[in-house]
Amino acid sequence: MAVQTFGPHGGEATEWSLPGGGPFASRTYEASIPPLLGAATFDLAPETLGECARAQLELAVSARSATVGSAHLAAIAWPSMRAESLASSLVDGVKTTALELAKSEAGLPSTRAGNRAGEGVEALAAHLTAAHRALGLGALAAANMAPGTSEGGRRVARYRTAQTWLGGSDLWPTGAAYVPPRPERVPALMDDLVEFCARTDVDPITQAAVAHAQYLSIQPFSDGNGRAARSLINGVWRRRGLTGHVVVPVSASIAGDARRYDAAWRSYGEGDADPMVAFVARHALRAVKEATASGDRVALLPAAWAEAARPRRGSATHALIGALAEHPIVTVADVRVLTGASQASAYDAIVRLAGAGVLRRLTLSRRDTVWIAGDMVDEVDRVTARLGRAAGGRASST
Repeated sequence: MAVQTFGPHGGEATEWSLPGGGPFASRTYEASIPPLLGAATFDLAPETLGECARAQLELAVSARSATVGSAHLAAIAWPSMRAESLASSLVDGVKTTALELAKSEAGLPSTRAGNRAGEGVEALAAHLTAAHRALGLGALAAANMAPGTSEGGRRVARYRTAQTWLGGSDLWPTGAAYVPPRPERVPALMDDLVEFCARTDVDPITQAAVAHAQYLSIQPFSDGNGRAARSLINGVWRRRGLTGHVVVPVSASIAGDARRYDAAWRSYGEGDADPMVAFVARHALRAVKEATASGDRVALLPAAWAEAARPRRGSATHALIGALAEHPIVTVADVRVLTGASQASAYDAIVRLAGAGVLRRLTLSRRDTVWIAGDMVDEVDRVTARLGRAAGGRASST
């Protein structure tokens, strides 16, 4: 395949017809045609290349430090994954809290926004598991799918079969802010995107940024494209071995910089990938530094919990403290599995840690009570808020 320099999106005029006829039944709109990426090259400014190199180094150093000990890995992994899901929902205009997300993950009644964020955690986890092997269509579909959407236990997704658009009228795409490709073009564009994601001659920061922007441009599914496109950033880094098992909460940083995010994507459509690559590199740096700081804070929590509860060494309480950073949502049955304790000892451990302020009750009922390590849920909200403090407002739900 001949190497091509990345260029602007093309377009094709198409007639839109409303059922029922009438004087305004037929209108013409222009659908976008994103360029192919399989063999594309990108003209990036030296400053952008420098930011990519710095971001790549920080991601690699963070991943390396996270693998030194499983405790440190767990300390980074749990809050970062939830912060990423919460913020990705926020970019789409859906605001909730880590507590509502925790309720959803525990299978408890939650808000609609909490359930959506819970779906995001599961979809992101499925996407990254698949991406670790290869970023094929299955991995891309996993990022888009809500839990339970499966055939024979296999996650499935089907490309859209109708024209969609962003902004403008609900009746027709004429005058919309963006009209993605016609549905019959989607399969070939997605095959090309998979080919691009398999390349190793593009640095991982550029590759993640371009893949993200291209996914937004294609809008392959009828819903959930924004969340899936943001998952793809971490998916590319996972496939390239840059982040190991750590999720970088880059969406949490993007959520606070909406205007630059939208402007970078518009520039991408005009054939200039540099703003999007620089944007992702800049926010990757912010996100990985905050995730590392969060991991350092959480790594100190077991000692603080032990100080508050004063458990006897070798007791169920002592064992549970060591497991809470990785498994912060527990029931009595969970505690028995995590600690090997009897029913009575597991209950006593929960009572002791609740009395010390370490565990908070997620359910009001005394039967089948679910508990959460309060400091862990607070840390998720802290990471999301700290990364979201940037100029701009909510990003558009591309």
